[in-house]
Amino acid sequence: MKSLLLKAGMAGCLAIGLWPANDAHAAETTDIQAKCTSFGTLKKGTNPSFQHMNCLLTDAALQAGIPPEIVKAVASKENNGWKQFDKKGQPVISHDNGIGIMQITVPKNYDPVKLEKLKYSIPYNIAFGVNLLASKYKNSELPAVLQMLTRKK
Repeated sequence: MKSLLLKAGMAGCLAIGLWPANDAHAAETTDIQAKCTSFGTLKKGTNPSFQHMNCLLTDAALQAGIPPEIVKAVASKENNGWKQFDKKGQPVISHDNGIGIMQITVPKNYDPVKLEKLKYSIPYNIAFGVNLLASKYKNSELPAVLQMLTRKK
């Protein structure tokens, strides 16, 4: 089972970096954040606790209809440590320009306001990445991850 989840996570990792998602679901960021307030409030330039980030990832996954384990596997592979910010409070940006916890890559002419939200808003970055993953997850052209996970042995 671990191997299957790892493969699913790896497939998701590949999908996340291909192209940006539709921004229509960005309003979910408030819902994601609201469900995790028991862990504290998010502060710009500061990574939340592991439990808080776990809550954010789990709630975003459930809202998108994706098993949370898939989203967490993708976040783990894309961003070792589930970090949005580095030690100096700056957004984590990879060598291939992946941004934040979900390592979102966008075109050079991407909307500057949305780009700043990807960099500095953890819920926005997560929602964007989860929605992109959901579009790949539900794509009939790709392997049926859900069917593989629920197939009886």
